[in-house]
Amino acid sequence: MITRALAVLAPLAGAVLPLSDVPDPVFAQELVGPGRAILPSLQEHTVSAPISGVLRILTPHAFVMVGLDDRAILVHLGVNANGRQAASQTLAQVGQHVSATEPILRWLPSRTDPTLHNACPVVALEAIPKALLGTVQGDISAGSHLFSWRTGGS
Repeated sequence: MITRALAVLAPLAGAVLPLSDVPDPVFAQELVGPGRAILPSLQEHTVSAPISGVLRILTPHAFVMVGLDDRAILVHLGVNANGRQAASQTLAQVGQHVSATEPILRWLPSRTDPTLHNACPVVALEAIPKALLGTVQGDISAGSHLFSWRTGGS
């Protein structure tokens, strides 16, 4: 069995947090998969593709990229938002093939609503927790290595 790793890049700059620090049980308990969250600064960010692939889902507050090997990465803009946290501009379209670091949308994290949390989860959908390698801590720049997703294959 050959192990292949998919490099997942930071879709925006900020402080890297474990998902357990995200105040939303779906992410904190890794119910949709393991990953990391990025807490961005309170300025407008261009949020980019964390992997190369096809943009399968795009909403004002989240998107899903599917790579050539069918592994999917979710990027979610803030939590506890109930639709109130949204991108200010969409820069890509569903079905579009995009390269890693290519812009997907622009987002200004909330400065005024204390019920919102600006953490941006980046999740390896349906992966097992032990599949993630090389996760970073501290501050990260957009486009820098966030984690690797290891999987078996032939």
